[in-house]
Amino acid sequence: RNLAIATISDLLAAGVAPRFFLSSLALPRAVDLAFADGLASGLASALAEAGCIHCGGDLGTADPWRFTGFAMGPVARAQPLTRRVPEGAQALCVTGALGDLNLAVFCGHPTPALELRLQEAEWIRTHASACIDTSGGFFDALWLLHQQSPGVRFRVNRQAIPLAPGVRTFSQTQGIPPEAVLLGGAGEYELLFTVPAGVMAESPPIFAQAGITVVGDTAAGAAGIVIQDNG
Repeated sequence: RNLAIATISDLLAAGVAPRFFLSSLALPRAVDLAFADGLASGLASALAEAGCIHCGGDLGTADPWRFTGFAMGPVARAQPLTRRVPEGAQALCVTGALGDLNLAVFCGHPTPALELRLQEAEWIRTHASACIDTSGGFFDALWLLHQQSPGVRFRVNRQAIPLAPGVRTFSQTQGIPPEAVLLGGAGEYELLFTVPAGVMAESPPIFAQAGITVVGDTAAGAAGIVIQDNG
């Protein structure tokens, strides 16, 4: 399921409605049938939820096993969403909570389940000005937006960043800042996006329903990223 969601997430970040899915799967030579069945059912459940048709692909064997996913669909707006943030005043927003996959890596736990952000993506397709997924972690995604947006200053409110359960406890026991969990490369595939300030003034109900958080803002000026602490 995570493999399908990670593939589809790239389309959601580009304002695309996923419709068709292809995969290349190389299973272990001594494959456990329960593993193969579980992998197939996980893919099927995510694709069914997304309304995305699995059109086939390639099946083989390899050690270690490997998977490649490909998804496509129509751009649901005049132009696809990009990672380039406009210079006007924007709100910086993110779906879900952050840091749970990096936390699992730190602690040696199994990978948590990813969230398929279909409802949020539908709103983002209509209203957002730029978007990226956090496949490489929150700060990696923020840095990529910064690199693609010359002349834009990003300001992040440290207190507003939604951290996954367990992150603060872990950071206290390890003696590190909670934000350290957002620096690792095991991203959670949430959607990090900007919305014109005027749109945000309407306080869309989906923000409360779907758990979208405003974590900062952007403005034209000296390009860079500023982390703000208690104002």
